[in-house]
Amino acid sequence: MECITTVTYSLDMNGGLTKPFQGRRGIRQGDPMSPYLFVIAMEYLQRELAQLAKNRNIKFHPRCRKLGAMHICFADDLLMFCKADITSIRLLQQTFLKLIWTPGKCRKKLHLPSRYLGVPLASKNLSIIQCWPIVEKITQKINCWIAKLLSYAGRLQLIKSVLFEVQSYWAQIFLLPKKILKMIEAICRSFLWSGTTTITNKALVAWDRNKAAIAKHMWAITMKKDILWIRWVHTFYIRNMIVESSPIPKNAAWVVRKIIETRNLALELQGIQGDLINRLFQI
Repeated sequence: MECITTVTYSLDMNGGLTKPFQGRRGIRQGDPMSPYLFVIAMEYLQRELAQLAKNRNIKFHPRCRKLGAMHICFADDLLMFCKADITSIRLLQQTFLKLIWTPGKCRKKLHLPSRYLGVPLASKNLSIIQCWPIVEKITQKINCWIAKLLSYAGRLQLIKSVLFEVQSYWAQIFLLPKKILKMIEAICRSFLWSGTTTITNKALVAWDRNKAAIAKHMWAITMKKDILWIRWVHTFYIRNMIVESSPIPKNAAWVVRKIIETRNLALELQGIQGDLINRLFQI
């Protein structure tokens, strides 16, 4: 701990450095040691949760019992699961409270509805209001480009490389409402042909990509890729049945049902020769 408790800092103010002072609240934000310490802390938590899973007093979440999943860690975000009873929650909370000392953790409570990685956390069909940020983001980007007097080729390239990437990010997670897709298409069309965000009736161009993006997930389910959420779908919904003919489970989450509904689109591609299908779904 000497490298943490004895470090000193100087600030560059008015063209000169201030006198060195010691850090009293741990390492600074962005310090190269921060991710290393975080990995160590998460490794410790993983071991604690593995021991907790052996405790007979704690019960797994009903949808996680067969997979033995009690937590998911992605980057610096952590999700933990257990059955909704007082004993299980308290045991899981006691294990988690051991990490409160970790810098920057456990200081901000999550209030639902919320957003994660730029998209809303939702288990049901997304409303137009929840999807409106994608329209605002695309409009803001276009407004920044309008003053640059871009050519037709330049606008086309920006639509393909920037605006469609914004839509594709959402489309690979949710099945977006038709009104939002039509709104995005109208805005991109107006920017392409007139250079503004004002919706016009000039030269209609159709871009239908949402189903293709969702079909990538269906293809991953069909190929039984070794991914946690795909194993979870097979464990609770497919249940060793043939994916192409298995009934769509009514008790499944909305997003799972929509993914399975795209299997007809994937089945239409079976006539393609060679390994082209696999290459398409690796894009």
